[in-house]
Amino acid sequence: MSKPIVTVICTCYNHEKYVRNALLSVIKQSYKHIELIIVDNASTDNSKSEIALFLIEYPEIVFISNEENIGLPKSFNAAVKLSKGKYLIDLAADDTLDYERVKLQVAAFEKLDASYGLLYSDIEEVDKNGKHLRYSLEPALSYPSGYLFLEILNKHFIPSPSTIFNKSIFDEVGGYNENLVFEDFDFWARCAAKYKFYYLPIISGKKTILENSFSSFFYSKTKSKNMLESTLQTYTWASQIVLERGGNMNLGLTYYFRQATLM
Repeated sequence: MSKPIVTVICTCYNHEKYVRNALLSVIKQSYKHIELIIVDNASTDNSKSEIALFLIEYPEIVFISNEENIGLPKSFNAAVKLSKGKYLIDLAADDTLDYERVKLQVAAFEKLDASYGLLYSDIEEVDKNGKHLRYSLEPALSYPSGYLFLEILNKHFIPSPSTIFNKSIFDEVGGYNENLVFEDFDFWARCAAKYKFYYLPIISGKKTILENSFSSFFYSKTKSKNMLESTLQTYTWASQIVLERGGNMNLGLTYYFRQATLM
């Protein structure tokens, strides 16, 4: 039986110090049925030069060079249209994949039935020098699988860099919302409204915490305004689904709302 292709889409903006390692972590995977697409979002540093050098070594990589910064959601969606994989991985150019990640996640996903749309794992968070900071999930706790729509609305527990999802379902729910800055939460919610999620307990890679990374949005009063706007847009449509299903939106202050407002 042929193994499914996994498309890894690596989005880059001013990651000249990290992009090579990110791409190498994909190329060196133990799982070999991978399509790699790299998107540079009009970087102003030497990221494009680093990518150009990498393409000399690995010309099979698909490279999209945006003339202007169109944002991650739009860049990712454009790359998906060119992709050939059954599964998709969203990789930031300052993060890396663990050597066995794709192999283990694909093996788990292939054993699941069609009711599952996304698989998530743990991730190691490191500083700009690669020094360990923490793991995203608490090792002593158990994390849920199944229909997680309300859980996702109520609490942040999915490490974004750890996910792998079915391309056909990504397309079915409309891909990333290109009007948001917090696209993954909105996608998770739309996916979870119809499909199950599965937790695979592995360390799937490393996430670099930088001052200008998306993670820093949570710790900036100015940037958190954009986070709040994205969160409220998601809750506007999600609340209708909850009410239609006989639930209520009295979920308290969610993680996303707290992070976006209580700074």
